Amino acid sequence: TIVILLSPLFLHERLTRRRLLCAAAAVAGMILVSGITDEAATGARDLTGVLFGLGAAALYAAVVILNKKITLDDAYRRTTIQLISAAVTLLPYLLLTEDFSAIRLDARSIAMVLFVGAVHTGLAYALYFGGMKRLKAQSIAVLGYIDPVFALLLSAAGLQEPLSLIALLGAALIIGSALGSELAPEKKAA
Repeated sequence: TIVILLSPLFLHERLTRRRLLCAAAAVAGMILVSGITDEAATGARDLTGVLFGLGAAALYAAVVILNKKITLDDAYRRTTIQLISAAVTLLPYLLLTEDFSAIRLDARSIAMVLFVGAVHTGLAYALYFGGMKRLKAQSIAVLGYIDPVFALLLSAAGLQEPLSLIALLGAALIIGSALGSELAPEKKAA
């Protein structure tokens, strides 16, 4: 939603009433899917999680906007810039909070880390950032709401977590808002 609201300012993308309504519906769906409306989900720990989520949303908005501003056409170079920036940003935090002396690396562990880094992170992000260049920031933001729907469905299928009617309603709102935002024809300016 932050991306949708900031895209007219930073990226000169037109914000339509339909996109704004779809973003509001997606946020409502996210609230329902997240479980924060459950009776048991109250307290300071939940508020901390919400604040961390809002911080993550702001950083995601920065990634989308900055990525749209990068003029490189090569998805692999764009991915490299993004991942190096993330590493440089996280390194001071990790050095201050983690005990690296407890880490024991052998050849198998190093190979697995390199594989996960190259395939599950590098290739996935290259596809993501490559596709991002061709879409409007508002489309990227709305389509990004689909991730929690898949997480919800995969947790139900793989972990046998119960699906509540509220969560399913939230998932329907998210999918409906993504479809409504992306499939409805844009009106041409007169």
